[in-house]
Amino acid sequence: MEIWDGYTVDKQLAGVDIIREEEFTREWSSLGLYHLVSDIIVRHSDGTWLVMQRDFAKEGHPGEWELGAGGSVLKGESAYQGAVRELYEETGIASDELTLLKEITTVHSNGVGVHYSIYLCETDVSKTAIKLQAGETVDFKWLTDDEIREGAYIPDRSRDLILQLMEEKDAH
Repeated sequence: MEIWDGYTVDKQLAGVDIIREEEFTREWSSLGLYHLVSDIIVRHSDGTWLVMQRDFAKEGHPGEWELGAGGSVLKGESAYQGAVRELYEETGIASDELTLLKEITTVHSNGVGVHYSIYLCETDVSKTAIKLQAGETVDFKWLTDDEIREGAYIPDRSRDLILQLMEEKDAH
């Protein structure tokens, strides 16, 4: 069982625990509660980007390739601590030098409120050392800018950021 802190729309602790359910229909969404999610975009020192293939049993984009790692922040964690943990759990990359790129608050079509924090991890780890997390990821690849532009699934909340990072990299 996974427990999250409940937050208000203005990202203040609400003093309510949220218990993760398998279905996306959550009673807490009707109470106006939000939870934290951290996304981590991973760029290798050689300029390639890490994409992970989601487990085929996952809800929401099963089997699709997505940029980086990420997930829900656990009770008592900050968004940053959750990002460091998720990065390690889903990729095996241990880093505590993440750069916050953007924070977004949204309510999804199913009524679930989420505060997203999107981080960048720049790394020089061995590209073959990525570790998959059972139940979460089934494969990984390192892609060039062109390969990312041509088809990796990038959540809308991250798409503009990754394109901006590519442009900045090209400008240097």
